[in-house]
Amino acid sequence: MSISSEIARIIAARDDAFDACEEKGVTIEAGSTIDDLGDYIRSISSGGGGVVVTDEDDSHGGIIRTIEAPTTYKMQAKTATPTTSQQTITPDSGYLGLKNVTISAVSLETASATPTTSSQTITPTSPYIGLSSVTVAAAPLESKSVTPTASSQTVEPTSPNIGLSSVTVAAAPLTSGSATPTASAQTINPTSPNIGFSSFTVAATPLDTATITPTKSQQTATPGTGKVGLSSVTINAIPSNYIDTTDANATASDIVSPKTAYVNGVKVSGNLTFVTYYTGSSDPSSSLGSNGDIYLKTGA
Repeated sequence: MSISSEIARIIAARDDAFDACEEKGVTIEAGSTIDDLGDYIRSISSGGGGVVVTDEDDSHGGIIRTIEAPTTYKMQAKTATPTTSQQTITPDSGYLGLKNVTISAVSLETASATPTTSSQTITPTSPYIGLSSVTVAAAPLESKSVTPTASSQTVEPTSPNIGLSSVTVAAAPLTSGSATPTASAQTINPTSPNIGFSSFTVAATPLDTATITPTKSQQTATPGTGKVGLSSVTINAIPSNYIDTTDANATASDIVSPKTAYVNGVKVSGNLTFVTYYTGSSDPSSSLGSNGDIYLKTGA
């Protein structure tokens, strides 16, 4: 016989002895060892082996005999299964008490759940009274990608996914553009499928230069073909045949008729006339002088 089997036999014998003491009405305290077994046996008042007879003298000199039937301590072993309500375990009729109560393992169920967009309450199915564990599956999330457009976009998961683990936003489809200024406003739009410009080059404004020589008439300088404006206008010096007359002060009476002159930019016709004076001692010849001339005849 092995040592382990001997130990098991001794333990079983010890437990049986404790059970026997309890059947005799002895309360076995928790933590009792085999060393306490003798004291428990000695505390048993009667073992139920026969009739107990007790004689006592009465007050008249007689004897009172008491006969007691043996007392049998009948204890019951019971089993209880845990439920969701409190239970009180009591011995059945005919038993003094409970020898022992075996509590069955709690009837628990394992469950699993997959996350959704709503809260979930996981409860055990009958006949289970609780859950030993609940395995919550990974949330059904989806990764998506999107290309920016000129309008806003709402990216949502596709069924049965309940959310997005990531969203990859592609580079915005932009192009480069250029324009040359013109005399009119221009609206430059990107070519499809681009939604905008990453850069835009505006060429230098095509400007022309002009040169004007002053004349007596008003002149308008305009840019040449393909040009939208003038970067500069050169005004030549006034030609020599144009004289500044702003400081002249002659009037018509200062100018001999029919001569003309320009005074302060205005043409003035002279009205000054000359008269010739002649002298002689005789009458003048009819061919002498001009109308308006003066002839002074002196004495002989």
